[in-house]
Amino acid sequence: RDLALNPADPRLEKLALVIAPNYNADSNDEMSPDNREGQLGPELGMGKRANSRGLDLNRDFVKLESAEARSLIGLINSLDPHVFIDCHTTDGSRHRYPMTYDIPHNPASPGPLREFLRDEFMPEVTRRMEEVGVASFYYGNLNSARTRWDSFDYRPRFSTEYAGMRGRLGILAESYSYISYEDRIRASRAMVVACLEAAVERADVIRQLVEIVDQQWVEIASESPGRFDVPLEAQPAPWPEKVTIATFVEGGDDHEEVEVEYWGDYRPTAKTSLPWAYLLDASHANVLENLHRHGVLVERLVEPLQAEVTFQTVESIRRIPAGFQGPATVRLQTNSGRDTRRIPEGWLVVRTAQPLGRLVVWLLEPQTSDGLVTWNFFGDSIQQDGEFPVLRLEQKAELVLEPLVFATAEPGSHP
Repeated sequence: RDLALNPADPRLEKLALVIAPNYNADSNDEMSPDNREGQLGPELGMGKRANSRGLDLNRDFVKLESAEARSLIGLINSLDPHVFIDCHTTDGSRHRYPMTYDIPHNPASPGPLREFLRDEFMPEVTRRMEEVGVASFYYGNLNSARTRWDSFDYRPRFSTEYAGMRGRLGILAESYSYISYEDRIRASRAMVVACLEAAVERADVIRQLVEIVDQQWVEIASESPGRFDVPLEAQPAPWPEKVTIATFVEGGDDHEEVEVEYWGDYRPTAKTSLPWAYLLDASHANVLENLHRHGVLVERLVEPLQAEVTFQTVESIRRIPAGFQGPATVRLQTNSGRDTRRIPEGWLVVRTAQPLGRLVVWLLEPQTSDGLVTWNFFGDSIQQDGEFPVLRLEQKAELVLEPLVFATAEPGSHP
């Protein structure tokens, strides 16, 4: 509103700003003081976390089951923003920060982007908020022993992590439930303004950084993919230096500072070499629709291909019952082998040499902790001791391809 009422604001010379003010519109309107116990205001209560179909929208950035997520990703595909800021309110541990924030953790997201955010951008944001009286720190919760500060998940189902997997700057902003509604608004505004102003000052740096990240990925994936490993799973670990958290004496209101380990460094526990492309037949309509919704380039073989491919045999299947996130989830263990095969005309090719190549790997590899296998997109085509329906083409090949044209799909339900 402030920017709209002042079109001469010099920040608009550098910024193209798009705001989605209410991502969960239906449930946000179902306001009640009983919806979140302990939160201070607003007086008439707040809306519900899950959308009208019972889905948590900030766990939907891989499966894109909700109309809201599909619409938001469609917007991101069309605009390709350099910086993505996602504003939330958090409860959790008691501390003295009106605002906590975070950045992508997934070790598969570009290291230069994470380093820029951690070493330069967020320290500047923190400084700017301090100037207007808003204390802030990295998002986390104290463990029961008050010896460590634990950050949030690394999987791309979360918006900030998803932005990182797209090779863009993702920023999570979490105002604090236990301060007043007015103070939460002030903290959120200070956070967003600080991010915008820091971005204005570094506009050329950010634009160049994003372009280099995209260019380097495409070059590696196109010319020498096998020399590069992509993390598929990770686990949290402490950063080398301890941090001091501004909190309260346990069980009371007196101020206290505690020195703790900061567990926000996710380290890979499983990796795969980067293939040149993935191959699958056109019968997996759910998979193809999801790739299309993410903005992934999918192509069709115009002529048959004779090539050595990597196939994967399903060694074990673990199915987890449906819960808050919608469908049942699946985890696989597979064994790999190589074979020379004739791939018929009409099969589909998803090359990794595209800006969304990191995301492609996470969506299509069978053993990622948050891909299309996880969300049961392959259904009954996955069988014990059967072959996983996606093949890997490890090295560059001469293919005759045409882009796959998708019909425009209306938001609908997951199968």
